[in-house]
Amino acid sequence: MSILINLKEGKNLGIEVTSGPIVSSVSLLGGAVYAGTGESSDLLEHLRGYDAASDAAGNDPTFNINGTNRDAKFTNYTGPISFGAGTLPAATSKLSCARIDGDLTISSGFTLYPSTDCYGMYIYVDGNLTVDGTISTYQYGESRTSAAGALSINGNVNETACSTIIAFDGSAGSHTNGSSTASAIQTGGGGQGQYGSYGRGNGAIGHSFAGGSGGGGGGGIAYPGHYQGGGGGGGGATTYSRNGGNGGASGYTKWGYWTADAGGTGGNGNPAGGGGANNSRNGSDSRAGYGGNSSSVSSSLVVYATGDITINSGGVIETKGRGGQTGGTSRLSAGGGGGTGGGALVAICGGTFTNNGTVSTNGGSTGSGRGSGSSAGNGGLLTGGGYA
Repeated sequence: MSILINLKEGKNLGIEVTSGPIVSSVSLLGGAVYAGTGESSDLLEHLRGYDAASDAAGNDPTFNINGTNRDAKFTNYTGPISFGAGTLPAATSKLSCARIDGDLTISSGFTLYPSTDCYGMYIYVDGNLTVDGTISTYQYGESRTSAAGALSINGNVNETACSTIIAFDGSAGSHTNGSSTASAIQTGGGGQGQYGSYGRGNGAIGHSFAGGSGGGGGGGIAYPGHYQGGGGGGGGATTYSRNGGNGGASGYTKWGYWTADAGGTGGNGNPAGGGGANNSRNGSDSRAGYGGNSSSVSSSLVVYATGDITINSGGVIETKGRGGQTGGTSRLSAGGGGGTGGGALVAICGGTFTNNGTVSTNGGSTGSGRGSGSSAGNGGLLTGGGYA
């Protein structure tokens, strides 16, 4: 059976229903036919063609993206529409996806983010996108136990966004910016903890869907010339956006007073690193270290509009990482914790891209305290118009 439905722009949508499982075949705006979720394709092609109402998977499809099956949470909105409240539906270990059939406006004062930690947020607007508020995946990333592999966003076969090959592909290393090369955009590596008095911990790589976790800060001592023992450097973060590095232990001096010993601060991560132990012999002028910020890795983000993208003054699109926790101030201080790396970000359109606001993939800074440490890496970034 073949049913023809008239779309808002006079195009036809052909739905072919066969016996057994429902198989949809959608005639797209450019005349190509969407072959279904099981057909290997790039992500934008799936977002453009998928019809949740006619597919048995409904809002929880599995897209075959360039040969790799990716579970998704998919939501379809009818535009023109303004988002001024709520969140984008998401689920753990899934791509949070949405298609807006018409223009979309993000209202001033409102932040659109996923409803829970996920493998990134991916928005397809069949029309114009106006950003007066904020689109953000700040602290909505997930950890993994292994690499995520590459995610093909746009290919040169379907050419949903012209012929440019666009993909997320892994993460940069410790305190290193992710690549912004269109075919291999990376998330930022986690930041270093501060040196403290005994050494800093390095951040770690993230994965294609989230920036890396931060290293731990070293333990601190106010009078290093009188150091006797017990101190330690910050620990390194765990790969794939997992544990932040633990803070290093405080040391002790040969004196039992006025020592101002402090444990180092843990790095940000999912979960965060713990504070360093207090090994001081002076309980009244010492402390253990502070823990880092948990659930603080940021996920990647794709925003595509067939028309124009306009980011007005005060408007924000961001995948920035979170800054590390302080190591304390004055005498009783140690190394601050490392921040998380920025997520990868693609914000492109078929028409004109205008940015009078802020687009940020900045890595989180290292927490203040004793000694030095390098900030987390920025996520890779691709913006612009003419991707029709």
